Amino acid sequence: MFELLFKYPIAVYSKGEFVLLGSIGVLGGGGQILMTASYRFADASIIAAFDYVAMIWAAALGYALFAEAPSPSILLGAAIVAGAGVFVLWREHSARRIRRAAAAAMGGEAPRAA
Repeated sequence: MFELLFKYPIAVYSKGEFVLLGSIGVLGGGGQILMTASYRFADASIIAAFDYVAMIWAAALGYALFAEAPSPSILLGAAIVAGAGVFVLWREHSARRIRRAAAAAMGGEAPRAA
């Protein structure tokens, strides 16, 4: 077990690198907390659409920083996931419009999503 611990050299980080690592942790954690809190204020189908933008950023930053282009299978998978998300968003929008029209026809208010 100990041979696995000492097989690779231990990296020594400078103070600046520790600050960068700490910043990444704090900003990433804060972003996750804010994303989770946003589900209180809007429908999940709407917020999930913003989460798909992360795929675009990941591909762009991977290419810009590491000259790493996504493979065709990754692009196909991302297109399927994003397409499914857009479909759910469209379906929820259509269903909400139908519920509002039905409620207006009955003289009441449309039920709000929880």
